Amino acid sequence: MSFQEPSKTLRTGLLLSSTTSYPGTRRLCLEALSAFQRGLGAADDILEQVGRSLVRGSLDRAFLMDVFCGVLRNLSLLDAWTGYLRDGAVDAVTRDLLRMGLYQILLSDVAEHAAVNETVALAGRAKGLVNAILRRAIRERNTLQAFADTLPAHVRWSHPEFLFARWRARFGLDETLRLMAWNNRPARMFARINTLRITAAEFLAQAPEGIEALPGDMTGVALRCRRVPIDLIDAGLVYIQDPSTLKAPLALAPQPGELVLDACAAPGGKATYLSALMGGSGTIIATDSISQRLSRLQSNVARLGAQSIKTLRHDWLKDPPPKTWEGLFDKILVDVPCSNTGVIRRRVDVRWRLAENDFERMSAIQLRLLNALAPLLKKNGALVYSTCSIEPEENQNVVEAFLESHPEWYIDPWCPAETLFPQINDFDGAFFARLLRA
Repeated sequence: MSFQEPSKTLRTGLLLSSTTSYPGTRRLCLEALSAFQRGLGAADDILEQVGRSLVRGSLDRAFLMDVFCGVLRNLSLLDAWTGYLRDGAVDAVTRDLLRMGLYQILLSDVAEHAAVNETVALAGRAKGLVNAILRRAIRERNTLQAFADTLPAHVRWSHPEFLFARWRARFGLDETLRLMAWNNRPARMFARINTLRITAAEFLAQAPEGIEALPGDMTGVALRCRRVPIDLIDAGLVYIQDPSTLKAPLALAPQPGELVLDACAAPGGKATYLSALMGGSGTIIATDSISQRLSRLQSNVARLGAQSIKTLRHDWLKDPPPKTWEGLFDKILVDVPCSNTGVIRRRVDVRWRLAENDFERMSAIQLRLLNALAPLLKKNGALVYSTCSIEPEENQNVVEAFLESHPEWYIDPWCPAETLFPQINDFDGAFFARLLRA
């Protein structure tokens, strides 16, 4: 698969101007990259912290997100280009500045003069070096693009070598290249109409320009968006959510009046969709083990008007459930923590946080969670196990191991387990299996 320079794109839901300078925003981006390299948090958390001074929905915030995420998506390629253009090592700050500058010049539609001048302005004593390298990159753009095609695939597409080798053995080279290329494109924006606040027909009748019903969607609530006005989000009329995350709640098929448990619920996209599917009737117990995540869940529940949801902090790996919960729930959703290999396009730091033994480690945790929650389901009830991973160790293998030790459980024959592959389905990757207890 050859190198292709991207055309202008709605990378973050806002059309970024190719002529705007964003000088202060570049400094924030440098700060965010430094924080990430020092291991000070996940990319999303760093962006939220660093960008707190920028207006939500503004072009400055969109530019920060685009450059920060673009650098992380193309990290090893940008470093290879730096190595081509510069003999010898550079310090950490200069390396991040070169990553930022080369991304803007070679992989985005930012005006070259702005990319060079504003990046150089941040370089301190390294101004001369940064200026020379970036201007050389402009002159040798075609050579650099050709050089990219000569790099090993995992470097060209900025993925860990072990992950490339793993996928190549499983999918073959061509499909692996498709998957890595898909991961490196900026994530598209999707949303869900919150029918607890407004009907789908009412929303679509007055939807602003740039928001439309997702073609081929069977839920009636999925939206494809160029951008979503902040006021619609704040009013709880829509929730930013990839269509793949609607699959597990739909498979659970909760009914009005039922008692449902969402055991790993934060940030609340699936829990609030369950509430909408139930028409706001019945009760959903939504739990999470981390206080900060629970706070975000509670905020989303309140904003979306999901009054049927009761939130609770609970660690299913450490704390036994109340004895009265055994056999209590009609339906259970277990959306387990996972490697996130299905959402690498959206969670840009995942590829750099993964280790080769993570799949085995995560599958052990996932099976423990499933075993801990199984006794809480009523007989003849349904449990949906789901991940945002595309790895068999975390998906089919966990389900099979669980069924081997629970002979009274089986996969619903009317709802076969399914893996969504991003390069095939054109959405985030995911897995779900609907299990029944006889």
